[in-house]
Amino acid sequence: MTSLKLKVNELVSYKGRNFRIRLVYDYERLLLVHDKTGESEKVSVHDVGPPTGKNKQPFNHLVRPTEDLSEHELKIANQRFLVIEPLIYGEKLRTTEQVINAAHKHNVSVATLYRWIAQYESTLQIASLAPSKRSDQGKGRIQEEKEKLIEEVIEVHYLKDQRKSIKATYRELEQLCRANGLTPPGYQTLRRRINGIPKDVQTERRYDKMERDHIFSPILKGYEEATFPLSVVQIDHTPVDIILVSEKERESVGRAWLTVAICVYSRMVCGYYLAYEQPSIFSVGQCLFNSLVPKVQFLAKREVKGDWPIWGKMKILHSDNAKEFRSTNLQKVLHNYNINAHFRAKSNPNWGAHIERLLGTFNKRIQELPGTTFSDTKSRGRYKAENKAVFSLDELDRWLCEFIVNEYHVNKHSKLGMSPLEKLSRGITGTDDAFGSGLPEKILDENRLYIDLLPTYKRAVNKYGITIDYLDYNSPHLAKWISIKNPKSEDGTGKYIVKVDPQDVRRIFFLDPDLSDYLEVQCNLNVGGPLSAWELKTITNKLKAESDQKIDANRIFEARERMREIEEEAKAKTMKQRRFKERKKQAKKSITNTPNSNKEGVDLSIFDEDIQAFDDIGD
Repeated sequence: MTSLKLKVNELVSYKGRNFRIRLVYDYERLLLVHDKTGESEKVSVHDVGPPTGKNKQPFNHLVRPTEDLSEHELKIANQRFLVIEPLIYGEKLRTTEQVINAAHKHNVSVATLYRWIAQYESTLQIASLAPSKRSDQGKGRIQEEKEKLIEEVIEVHYLKDQRKSIKATYRELEQLCRANGLTPPGYQTLRRRINGIPKDVQTERRYDKMERDHIFSPILKGYEEATFPLSVVQIDHTPVDIILVSEKERESVGRAWLTVAICVYSRMVCGYYLAYEQPSIFSVGQCLFNSLVPKVQFLAKREVKGDWPIWGKMKILHSDNAKEFRSTNLQKVLHNYNINAHFRAKSNPNWGAHIERLLGTFNKRIQELPGTTFSDTKSRGRYKAENKAVFSLDELDRWLCEFIVNEYHVNKHSKLGMSPLEKLSRGITGTDDAFGSGLPEKILDENRLYIDLLPTYKRAVNKYGITIDYLDYNSPHLAKWISIKNPKSEDGTGKYIVKVDPQDVRRIFFLDPDLSDYLEVQCNLNVGGPLSAWELKTITNKLKAESDQKIDANRIFEARERMREIEEEAKAKTMKQRRFKERKKQAKKSITNTPNSNKEGVDLSIFDEDIQAFDDIGD
């Protein structure tokens, strides 16, 4: 299970025990009730997890990365999703009759349809609908006749108000198979088929209305129109209107770029990413990751106190036509998580008005800080931004987070007539005039989501492992792929899929064709601390300029150490020189400010002479 439903009546775990959600207070709090004891708990959404115990999870499915799927497999997954999409995202609650009608319409069994629904709802990924890699490959599939008989006994015997047990249903299956001259499949085969049917469907088919109402409280309908939290999210970049300084030396280093995503319905900021590097696939991916997952760790890292209660999958992601938004890798990820990518029409710039206004609001507030560049040269006048700069990147990051959480989100929005936080709460829980949409499903496998959003490379495996930007990566897991073409490659190159995190290139993530999952592979050499892609590029460019010798990992790390030593020496010299200049200034002040001194008779030019600084005394 890679996602968690947080709707009323859903089963979740809390402190190792299973509870059912009885009420959604807001984006952060739930009321849980234990089915057997009746005890209730008011808890944070971040403290609940998937139900524990045998057969509590409706579906346990390994979702293969989209890069691992062939075009044919992706086509099958998309076709299956189109069949079940109206049943999952329809305007009305799904009924058994609708599922049966859809099964007849598309010529598939009801059990198969329920299995597809369970697969998708448990993962929120279209890739989960692709044909599974079987652990019993080479042993053959269950005969088609057996499949039909399994579906028949489930439909005729199990999903009836007589409520036969799985064992009793299996006995019926044994008799049917023998009557048709077939060897009965194993008991666990039937058990897995039945457990793939969502619990609410089993309850609806096996209990009458009065019994269902006793087990489940009524589920409210949501908005019929696409005007609810996360229905549309806009994303864009802007350079921030402020000069930043280095963390230690406090020297001006220029401006940074900000990538922001905003929920159009509530005007809540879904997430952002701040960095010196210009917009890229990576910055978009980081902003999306921060938007999709809860902000607990994000706030803790920045030491910001407050709530940022928006997370979860958006229905539509709206952007301009920049190449980083249209990248193939990003579009695959969005499609897999069923996020519809909409691009702004070039002839209609007003489509991006919400995000443009938000970015304008941010920069207008930033222009009140020391070191601002203002919005244009006329507004800046004679203001020397470089001389006034005081914020480092991390400090601006913390300031921005504080501003979003404890100012922007809680203050009245001129267009909404209320704060974004209040608008979000009303959209989730509802009002006297309209139902709420409820909480979105929570993505549980955040690590997989993070890897999915990383930049993608294609590389061969040689005797040194995998080489990317002069660095070699190796692992025992790569041994069987040396000099062998990727059996799943469809572009004719035979290369393998690799994911790279530009923030730290000491490791990569290799998509193993057999496991259909990513494996972490370390760099062959111990490089010490984190090494970013931008630092690596600077080093390699310097080596290329110095000589024509072949660049390898050893030269890169030797150059890195030399550059760091030079940097430390330069810092020490700069600090000493600044201290000396400051003493010269103070000496001038002490003479010119002496009471009753004859200023005209003093030659102050002696302090402008560059002389050897004395050692510190008494330090």
